[in-house]
Amino acid sequence: MEDGYHWVNSFKPSDFLVKDYRVVNHVASFGTYGRKSGQFLDPLGISSGEDFLCIADAMLKTINIYNHTENFLNNIGGGELLNVEKINTTKERYFASVFDVTVHKPSNTILVTDPTNKCIHALNKHGQKCDGLFAPKMKLLKSDTLAGICVTNDGLIIVVDSECGTLYVCNKEGEIQALIGREGNQSAEFCAPQFVCWDEFNQRLLVSDTANSRVQVLTIDGKFLFSFGSYGTEKGCFIYPSGIDVDEHGRVFVVDQGLHHIQVFDKNGDWLHTIGGPGVKDGCFHSPKSLTILPNGDLFVTDSLNCRIQHFA
Repeated sequence: MEDGYHWVNSFKPSDFLVKDYRVVNHVASFGTYGRKSGQFLDPLGISSGEDFLCIADAMLKTINIYNHTENFLNNIGGGELLNVEKINTTKERYFASVFDVTVHKPSNTILVTDPTNKCIHALNKHGQKCDGLFAPKMKLLKSDTLAGICVTNDGLIIVVDSECGTLYVCNKEGEIQALIGREGNQSAEFCAPQFVCWDEFNQRLLVSDTANSRVQVLTIDGKFLFSFGSYGTEKGCFIYPSGIDVDEHGRVFVVDQGLHHIQVFDKNGDWLHTIGGPGVKDGCFHSPKSLTILPNGDLFVTDSLNCRIQHFA
């Protein structure tokens, strides 16, 4: 046992054993450069539901939804393309733009930020307009540039406004319940924040405060708890922190576009491991943007300028 964890290299999670990311392995990659189904120009946001992955491509303005086959979950790789929303019309179920995507786990509802239309779209896992728990189109007309999004199990939506350095906390109808933060470099202030993550394990928000080269940790009502990271190339430092996620054991995973790797931290923000590095080979990244963690601990990363998704186990 190190760092408070009982390490194991196993695909079967346990109450007492957790995946050892010091020896994480690249399992598979999918996607190539192009405009056809299953290809990418700029894979950006990524999230996972009970049996699917969804990926936002900012340049194609699409949401790709992949089904989890049995082999997929058993780390043999692959993924069956279920639906690609091509954003080239003005119909309500299509998007003028996309940035990030998140999944409300209890309902498997997909939520997508649309910066051009200043709204959040709610879809089911087949890419169809959602008529259920969440309003199908939630407008945030006072926003400037919508970016990252996350959702609590209770259905509170938190979305980043990157330009003004603010987080909006919205209900299931898209009504703003609270504003968190403002532009700046002090505690609970942000400069060009990109992504946000809800840590269900510890009931808190984690924000990639990108231009301040740090991650800030806050309560859902905006109380500042602590931050970690600073500008640099050493362990625990960031150049351009972007996507962020938390596993079921409270460990924090932060993608760095500038350093082309992922850093793993404990729940207190102390550095544990680094995954990947710059390059085009399997296991390397070129401007990665975000990641999602499956319940079994597998990682899926949007390797943006390599136009692919990488799977680690």
